[in-house]
Amino acid sequence: MGLRGAWGVGAVLALALSACEAPVALHQEEVPPRLHRFGPQGVEVLPAEGPPLRLTVALHRRGQEVQAVLRSEGVRAEGVVLLLLEGNGVRLEESGTGGFLQVRGAVPPPACAHWTLALSPDDPEEETMEVRFYQAQGMLCEEER
Repeated sequence: MGLRGAWGVGAVLALALSACEAPVALHQEEVPPRLHRFGPQGVEVLPAEGPPLRLTVALHRRGQEVQAVLRSEGVRAEGVVLLLLEGNGVRLEESGTGGFLQVRGAVPPPACAHWTLALSPDDPEEETMEVRFYQAQGMLCEEER
């Protein structure tokens, strides 16, 4: 099994394990597409037609071990996804290019997940003055700080 296959198996295992336990915190939202039009006056951001991106961020805890899981569904899109897990001076982060990302480690309570994503369903090889993007950012904590 190559490296790519090992990552796929790890993602499936993480999904299966996180599905077994209820999250201690959960965020779900639908992110609408936005059209970024590049012109001589700069970038104009407009609403775009298309289905929303379904975004789910969950925090799972077992003892000192915390797992933050970010999943986007409903639209095939690639770009940049950043996920940060922190709590009481511990900071763990992960980055990726698509629909699934996780960070896990020993984090004292209360743990928080911070995320930002910019994903596009458009072909990056195509030269154009307009690009559709799904953009979201947020924070989710085990309890109020």
